[in-house]
Amino acid sequence: MAGYVKTFLLCVCCMICLSTPKALATRVFGTAKEYAGSEIIFYHYQERITYMKEEVFRLKVDENGNFEANFGIDRITYIFAEFGVYYVYFYAEPDGNYELILPEYDERTEGDLLNPYFEPTEMQLGIKNMKNTDLNYLIMDFDYYYNRYYDLRLEELYAKGLKTDVDTFINNINEKYKKYDNPYFQQYRRYRIAALKNMATKQEYESALVYSYYSNKEILYDNPAYMDLFNSIYHNYFDNYLVSAGGADLYRVITYGHSISLLHRLIGSNPKHKKKQFRELVILKGLNDAFANDNLQWLPLLLTLDSLYITTEYPIHQQIAQNIADNSLTMAKGTVALPFELPDSMGNMMSLADFRGKYLYLQ
Repeated sequence: MAGYVKTFLLCVCCMICLSTPKALATRVFGTAKEYAGSEIIFYHYQERITYMKEEVFRLKVDENGNFEANFGIDRITYIFAEFGVYYVYFYAEPDGNYELILPEYDERTEGDLLNPYFEPTEMQLGIKNMKNTDLNYLIMDFDYYYNRYYDLRLEELYAKGLKTDVDTFINNINEKYKKYDNPYFQQYRRYRIAALKNMATKQEYESALVYSYYSNKEILYDNPAYMDLFNSIYHNYFDNYLVSAGGADLYRVITYGHSISLLHRLIGSNPKHKKKQFRELVILKGLNDAFANDNLQWLPLLLTLDSLYITTEYPIHQQIAQNIADNSLTMAKGTVALPFELPDSMGNMMSLADFRGKYLYLQ
């Protein structure tokens, strides 16, 4: 077992080198005197199945409150940071130039740090001198109207569905933003509206929605609206499949077959999943969620995931498979805990290694 796990984890070293678009330099800068002397780390999500994050750049604020950083990206990238009471984000474009406006400095209180239910305040970062055609402005403006309607009408939408004014709202907001020719924004708008329609119809037409928005469309791995709706539709897909008419077939394929070709054949029997690339994304989502539940055994899931990793034609799917394996192996019983350091009650930094061979309780 240990040898198998080691082999799987080393597979990433054997990935085929493929040509990728050239990364272009993007610059962020600004002034925030309240943050003088601090450092903020900005990340992006490697993909939106596991949401494993990766550092993009560090924003070092000098003693006068000035900051500047340069980083390379090859596509529009959702970039975020967590500091103080905030979770902030913005959309960076290759060769972009952004004067960021950091929120008013607000550190977490001791109560926040001790509160297991603490949720940071989420906000899109302000950018000076934005035009109303800029991607960040369009998404910020759209989200304002969309979220305001959603928050005000949520209970009514759940209770009455299409008997509300949701169709009128959709028509109005589509009319308001259809004139903008930014492809990323228009896809973002399209999938946010699709999610609203799906909720208003109580998922009654979800199969038709998948046909219209996913089955034969380009996969938008980096678009939050596309992936949010996808993850919602396919949440616990394998676990729900197990209690359906074909559940026994899925159980046999994973538990005894470990064969990605048989799994492709089974999932592909649904006309919604005829396109191989999309079908494989559905499989990855199903495997990822199944690891968190107890309906399928851990080792057969890992063997099936390994089979997909080896055979996939899509580098992004290799990345997702590796991340799923890393997450699952990290949390599995009997594996070695990741090293960490935390202060004790006297403020002394203690590491996990300091307690080797002893029971360790974290509070």
